[in-house]
Amino acid sequence: MDSKLEWRNLEDNKSSMIMKSIEFDIYNEESWGDSINYLLSEISKYIEVFKKYEYSI
Repeated sequence: MDSKLEWRNLEDNKSSMIMKSIEFDIYNEESWGDSINYLLSEISKYIEVFKKYEYSI
């Protein structure tokens, strides 16, 4: 994944969340395009890593 991920157990104890935090200025509309492109480029990494676990639950 090329970065640190954070695992969070949710309150219901039946599910968890995997998070990656990044910083960007939501108030700077000029940076929105770059931020969205970055997030879109990350989606394929998550799919590649986690698709093999999709039906293992």
